[in-house]
Amino acid sequence: MFVKYAKELIIVGLLVLIIAGIFIHFSVYFDYLPNTVTLDGWVKTASYFNNVLSPILLTISITLIYLTWATSRREFQDTKHLLSAQNSDLKAQIKEQEFKNEFDIFSNRMRSLASRINIPVNDQIKSFAYMSLITHLDEFDYKSKVGSWIPEVEKIDSIEEIAKYIQKFIMDYQVDLASSIYAYLLVGGRSLDMKVHVDTYCKNMEIIDICCGFQYLNSKSGKIWLRTFLRHLKLVFANQSERYSEHSIDEMLFNLDSDLVTQLIIELAKDDLTEDEINYFTDTIKHKGIQ
Repeated sequence: MFVKYAKELIIVGLLVLIIAGIFIHFSVYFDYLPNTVTLDGWVKTASYFNNVLSPILLTISITLIYLTWATSRREFQDTKHLLSAQNSDLKAQIKEQEFKNEFDIFSNRMRSLASRINIPVNDQIKSFAYMSLITHLDEFDYKSKVGSWIPEVEKIDSIEEIAKYIQKFIMDYQVDLASSIYAYLLVGGRSLDMKVHVDTYCKNMEIIDICCGFQYLNSKSGKIWLRTFLRHLKLVFANQSERYSEHSIDEMLFNLDSDLVTQLIIELAKDDLTEDEINYFTDTIKHKGIQ
């Protein structure tokens, strides 16, 4: 503390020494003893010291006032800096909490989206997939096309029996909904008519996956799912300059397969995404895949 006010203490010390020197020097001419000095001598002495010490005491007073002001100013600056630092920390904490809240909401919604498709295809979708396949497949081609993945139909002559066998096979077929969506999008998605899909892929068992994916994305719940996924993409792109975007994409790829996400973006690119959005997501996903 003394080092902090070294200059001021030196000034005050010098003034004290000057005053002491004056008293010592004056003692040569003045005895300072009441019984040896007349009243007139005391008056003259008092006047002398008043004239000599007034400027010195005034200087000391000014110095002390300055020291008080400087101390108060320094404490005020320190307090100001402390409050500024606390305010910055508070803003950082608020921003961090806002980020956490927004990311938690996004994370919960993404998990909800993933939970709707990371499940086995239900019987209703399978039934519609069967109807879609039968509708777009000529009954006289049942054996020649379906027989490659259901050999048993080669031994059946009745068209009705073959249709029932195909239905049973599809209803017993185990596949998760996400894989079906991916299979459907991979072969063209909405850009191709379902009849084209059937004619092209009917000789392979994957036609079941394609039909199930087609039925889901064209159902009411599937359309809502796709629109919700699109809104999340738009939200991530709008915040791409912040770390929210990077964490959000990581969360998206954690809950959904990166290949599926890529195919969904390609599908949405046909009508709903801009070129900048497409490039941003495909490049980011590709980069994270390399890592």
